Amino acid sequence: MSAILTLAAKDLRLLSRDRMGLFWVFVFPVLLAVLFGATFHGPGTGSTPALPVALADEDHSELSRRLLVRLKASNALKIEELSAAAGREDVRLGKKVACIVVPNGFELKAGLFGGETVEFELLVDPSHRAEAAMLEGALREAVLALLQDDLADAEKLRTAVEGAEMGARFDTELPPAERAKLEKFLGHAAEYLRDADPKLLQRRAAKEPLRVKTTAVTRDPRLSASSFEITFPVGMVWGMIGCVATFTVALARERTTRTLQRLRLAPVSATQVLAGKGLACLAACLAAMAALIVLGHFVFGVRILNAPGLALAVLCNAVCFAGLMSGIGTLGRTEQATAGAGWAILLLLALFGGAMMPQYLMPGWVQNLCALSPVHWGIRVLEGALWRGFALKEFVLPCVGLLMAGAAGFTFGAARLSRET
Repeated sequence: MSAILTLAAKDLRLLSRDRMGLFWVFVFPVLLAVLFGATFHGPGTGSTPALPVALADEDHSELSRRLLVRLKASNALKIEELSAAAGREDVRLGKKVACIVVPNGFELKAGLFGGETVEFELLVDPSHRAEAAMLEGALREAVLALLQDDLADAEKLRTAVEGAEMGARFDTELPPAERAKLEKFLGHAAEYLRDADPKLLQRRAAKEPLRVKTTAVTRDPRLSASSFEITFPVGMVWGMIGCVATFTVALARERTTRTLQRLRLAPVSATQVLAGKGLACLAACLAAMAALIVLGHFVFGVRILNAPGLALAVLCNAVCFAGLMSGIGTLGRTEQATAGAGWAILLLLALFGGAMMPQYLMPGWVQNLCALSPVHWGIRVLEGALWRGFALKEFVLPCVGLLMAGAAGFTFGAARLSRET
């Protein structure tokens, strides 16, 4: 028993002398708890950020404008009015969860005396199908509430009937006999509405006023993204995260066993040593992603809309994560400290990059910070090549961001390693 206690005391003394290890054991958990608390703090319990949604009003009527106002008043939605083409493009690029298209003739068909069921189109990001179902429910509720409000307002309804009566009186296309019947009917309806029961009118309005046609937005509208096409980009990023974690620990082990110092006795610079380690990590990342692409394509039917774009996305991702490995691998002086630092940084990048939870669930200020995570750019370009169908110009910004992150990580690691050896 004394031997066990002695060995345990030895390991605790080693930990107490490792400042970086102590940081990841005691300080980082506190910082993480505070960060998460600030990130998901809202004005009330259970509050969630609003869904970014586009609305394309093709009716341009009073009823459609009132629908826009009602939807904007919802705390669950962040509505931006766009054209149908612009809304579709924002959904395809991942800037909006969905786009609601209010069809031409909405007020005429579904408004007072319309009596017809109108078909709305809901253009949806395939990776947000669950949110689309919630959005469809909110749309149905809003339209039904508008129609109930109109029918419950007896004075407004009577005015509409009188207007219809006046229109029928001067409708020269109707045969005289039919015009007389219509005028008589509308006259009796206006008289009825003077003493109508609003609750009865509301019950008569409680019918299905609309259908919702949900369309998944991809580059090719004939193809909808499968669940595997949506999840495989995230899986590819996690594969690279595993490569980085493995190689950072290997780099730390070579430092603690003085393998790097022995390598420096040869005519090899610290930068060259780190470049060799980074090249190995890059090759491992490429192999991991290639294996997932082959598996996904031939086994799970993952389609590739842009093969050259996918090759570019895979290469830029591998360069980025190899560079990150070079920087993270030099943070700690021991394997334990390096492993702690590596997984802590990688998990934060994954969380805020969208590899662990949807970014739209985070507050707006956090979503702005998410653009700094290379995981965000990595998933974006892989999705763009597989099912979003990015054009070449749409790869430029995220690929440049990935390459810059990789270059920054390698430069930082090379500078630290040169000073230490």
